Amino acid sequence: MTIDDVVDRDDPRMDEDVPDVPVNYMFGLKASMVNLFGNQSRDNYRQDLAQYAEKYDYTGSNPSIVLALYDVMPQDSGQGFLYGIMAWGRSDKDFKLLMHLKNPDRLVSYVINTIDDIMELRKLQETIAFDGGFFRPVTGLFRRDPPKKYLANSLLMVANEISMRVGEINLGAELEGKKGEEAQEVARRWDLKVDALRHRVLAYQAMSGASEETFAAIREYERVTGTYESHGFDMGVLEEYFKKKYSVDKPAAGKAIPEELKADDNWNAGMMMGFGLNHDQFFRHIYFGDKEPAWKKSQREREGKRQTDEDFINELKRMMEDPWGYHAAELEVLGVNKDMTYPDARKQYRNIMKENEAVINGVKERFPGTDSQWEAACKLVVDANVAWHKVGPLYMAKDAAAKQSV
Repeated sequence: MTIDDVVDRDDPRMDEDVPDVPVNYMFGLKASMVNLFGNQSRDNYRQDLAQYAEKYDYTGSNPSIVLALYDVMPQDSGQGFLYGIMAWGRSDKDFKLLMHLKNPDRLVSYVINTIDDIMELRKLQETIAFDGGFFRPVTGLFRRDPPKKYLANSLLMVANEISMRVGEINLGAELEGKKGEEAQEVARRWDLKVDALRHRVLAYQAMSGASEETFAAIREYERVTGTYESHGFDMGVLEEYFKKKYSVDKPAAGKAIPEELKADDNWNAGMMMGFGLNHDQFFRHIYFGDKEPAWKKSQREREGKRQTDEDFINELKRMMEDPWGYHAAELEVLGVNKDMTYPDARKQYRNIMKENEAVINGVKERFPGTDSQWEAACKLVVDANVAWHKVGPLYMAKDAAAKQSV
């Protein structure tokens, strides 16, 4: 941008300190200087332009000058905001104009409210994200500078607006029964929603790193998509989110870890094939270890089954050799012995049931004892029924054998 591109020469007002120089022309000179020098010099020229705007009003029509005035004036300045609106109205509505502003938020908010087409909002979102560098820094040949924090709140505003306009969307439910254009429209809305939620995370992590606000944005992204990672999410932020989600501070060495928390045994196979790192599986690998390989689990289960079969056979042999000794615990619960007849043993079992009739009927108010005695009686009723189910047939068989021997 040259000075001739931005100045207005047809201004009757003359600068008091520079003879024969129109005020609007001086505005053009000062505005052009803001973008011609390094950061430190630029700040000085910004201050110079702001002070000049306090002394004079700009009455020209050049959008570049008006936009510069908006950017250098205090953000709570009504005149400064008016300059911003005027600049946008006179420009070609190129979103990249907003990317050069040091204080874009108020004007971006205004621009958002003037856009009806949600796809235009998405274009604004993409422009801010791309020009602002809101992506995870990587090392090596493709190293990127940190994101421009002064654009983060603007990105957040656009993403929030898109998410609000799309509203809540359940992809599976809304796709049910739909085909063709209807299904495509649902998919389009879903894509807009997910993309907006993703950019919310990018904005928050640029503003505050691994903060509660960033974690809340990631949780919302995970609620909708089923995953908490996406391109651009910072690995350090994701690890802190993982640790908070699963309440871990360090690898759980030597502790019993539920299998569902562990990484898949082949979690890094995709990375070896060039599909990129799955952060969730990577963090599970570090903090919880890996699941047992399928072949090893199958082998262990086969060995366990062989042991179980052997245990069952041994148990069966013991029961057949001495059935009364095998059921000694059940005899003790019932208060009976192997020498009793079936009628006598059954009478003892029925006495237990009769003494605990209140338990059987579920009427605690009729039980004469304390709460602990009630609980003990409930346990006795259950244990006695289980015991009689096991030893009752033994008494019946013993009595039948005795009758046959007579």
